[in-house]
Amino acid sequence: MYLGRDTKLVSAVPMVSSLTRISWRGGTAETRLIAWEIAVKAFKERPIFGWGPENFYYAFNLFYNPKSLEHGFYETWFDRSHNIFFDYLSMGGLLGLLSYLGLFAMIFWQLLKNRQQLRTSELAVTLMFFCAYLLQNFFVFDHLSSYLTFFIFLAWTDNLLWPRGREAAAVNYNLFLLVAAVTAASLAAIYFGNLMAWRANQSSFQAQLLLRTNAAAGLEKYRRALSMYSPHHDDIVADFSRILATTLPQKPQFFNEPPIRAAWQTAIEELKQTLNKHPRELNAHLFLAQLYALLLNDQSFANLSEGAFAEALKLSPKRQQVLYHWSRLKLLRRDYDGARQLLTQALNDDPKISLTYWYLGVLEAEAGNFSAAAQFINDALKRGYGPQNDGEFIFAADILKNTKDYARARDLYNAVLTSRPNDAGLMLNLSEVYMLLGDKLRAAELAERAALYDPKALETAKKWLR
Repeated sequence: MYLGRDTKLVSAVPMVSSLTRISWRGGTAETRLIAWEIAVKAFKERPIFGWGPENFYYAFNLFYNPKSLEHGFYETWFDRSHNIFFDYLSMGGLLGLLSYLGLFAMIFWQLLKNRQQLRTSELAVTLMFFCAYLLQNFFVFDHLSSYLTFFIFLAWTDNLLWPRGREAAAVNYNLFLLVAAVTAASLAAIYFGNLMAWRANQSSFQAQLLLRTNAAAGLEKYRRALSMYSPHHDDIVADFSRILATTLPQKPQFFNEPPIRAAWQTAIEELKQTLNKHPRELNAHLFLAQLYALLLNDQSFANLSEGAFAEALKLSPKRQQVLYHWSRLKLLRRDYDGARQLLTQALNDDPKISLTYWYLGVLEAEAGNFSAAAQFINDALKRGYGPQNDGEFIFAADILKNTKDYARARDLYNAVLTSRPNDAGLMLNLSEVYMLLGDKLRAAELAERAALYDPKALETAKKWLR
């Protein structure tokens, strides 16, 4: 199929033609290669027993490759290497991988050893399934449906290898007691493993919605979610902390309300408990740092925030999210050199990330270095950064106008004007830019339009319309 990928026969079948054009460079292929490379580094760090089951996340953070962010923030959080062999190599070490491979070696050996008692079709289908399963697992990890299918085929294989004509040994149990015990165990598993977890997640979701409008009710729902048994307890803490860290800075007046302050204190304590159980939990350190930063006016909390960011950076030394969030804290504390040092590290780690240039532009503007700010903002825009809101568009346009990059400032102001057609101040800025570009007619037109919404607009525009 691959050799004939350009023929009409192959290209006419969508699924087949897409398979022949799989690239190792585009899409998620590159991020998986990065994850595989990290798995090898993790193995070298702990070669015998590995990092432990479900612990690839911690190794990924430690050996994080900044290049991952080129594919978006979603591709920077991996808890699997997307390759079952690398998973076992990193999490189980050499012993774990050999044990996993040994299982398949035993299956193939037993099938081939007993091939005389099997039909050709039985042998072929069974061998093909396990070969296909191993090939698939070179690019993914097990999920519920593939794992169930795997165990079904294990049962099928065991049945095939059972000596033909031989009956199973009689089961000398009381069937009623056996059924009752299995039913009771199943119901208990459903209650604690499914129903309680579902109820806890429902309460957590409701708490997140309520916190924005009714802090007291949101906190009560949150505490109820934490009181229930759930395997997702730490995730509930993380979700609640994220809401507090991202919502409160936009509405600082809420922070003085007792329910909000109580929610903040509860989240802090829960995050500390998470870190007592899982000291390498990166997100817990990050949320703790962000929550402490909400009380920036209190020197002790500001210092605690700095300490939490420092711990987070130890766990993931090259992760841009840590560097970005920490640089914001330093910027708020007017520690321009400290913020510049962090962002410069991010820039050196991967100079392709447009967001790093944007943050450097914001930093230099705050520090009063407008020429440097304009250069960084231009670099960010050239590398594909798209301002996230009207405020960012106007900020960039103001900086570029002040540094005489009038053409780019005009384009940015016009981009905002479509969503804010009645903003007199924006029209005046754009009028001045058009005048500086030599388009007096357009400048006068915008000034007159601004006067419809601000009687003083024409008076202001006279400064450049003369």
